[in-house]
Amino acid sequence: MALTAVRYMLRSLELSAEEIGLNCADMKIKLPLVATSDTQDQMLRLSAKAHWSRNEVSITIFSVNSTTEKISDHASCAVKITQAPASLLMQEWKRIGYLVRARIQSLQRGVEDGHCHKLRRGLAYRLFSSLVEYSSNYQGMQEVILDTDEFEACAQVVFQTADNGFEWNPCWIDSLGHIAGFIMNGNDNVHSKDYVFVNHGWSDIRCAKKMEHGKTYQTYNKMHPDDDKGTTYSGDTYILEDGAVVAVFGGVKVYCPRVPLAV
Repeated sequence: MALTAVRYMLRSLELSAEEIGLNCADMKIKLPLVATSDTQDQMLRLSAKAHWSRNEVSITIFSVNSTTEKISDHASCAVKITQAPASLLMQEWKRIGYLVRARIQSLQRGVEDGHCHKLRRGLAYRLFSSLVEYSSNYQGMQEVILDTDEFEACAQVVFQTADNGFEWNPCWIDSLGHIAGFIMNGNDNVHSKDYVFVNHGWSDIRCAKKMEHGKTYQTYNKMHPDDDKGTTYSGDTYILEDGAVVAVFGGVKVYCPRVPLAV
């Protein structure tokens, strides 16, 4: 939604959004939008305020009632506009790409020696289903390799639906980002009945290539504790196409609302 709004604003100024880098940054998720079971309409709005002097657009997302009065704040972020072409991003990520590929290869070797778990799509999302049930269009992870001790995993991702007219289909974004939540909620070192980790936002999302339906992507993430209580973890999700890093979801944060129970 944020990227769609900013691209529209740029086109209205006769600027080519395709030649300008957009970074969806500082995402803070306050309250998820939950669909109601009745037939009453739920209205969601996005407000975008441009700060052209610093190449940034502030975004807020909220619900309104039938009289357009705000009833809930859901999220806020900032879309940062850069002049750096995709080629510069790809060059920057090339310097760390070999490290990411090495960690993926290590996880793959871990399957052979029994140190890592390998799960196919059906089982991976069945584990997720104790927390949330994803429809088939959202189930993009075809295979997951998980090292529970290191809170580290990689996945093969194939989009289950076309772009359907979206600037960036939410089903695609979710499928690429699932790995962070799976590391925490599919981890046998974390007791799911005592802990539930939910997405709390991220620091930035940068993408150097347009995602495409029909391609196979690889994702990698290693989560780290952000506090002494073990209630918040964060990590960077790297997205690879043909072995090259093409996008990064930086500082993805997951949060457990309840304090862990003492062992």
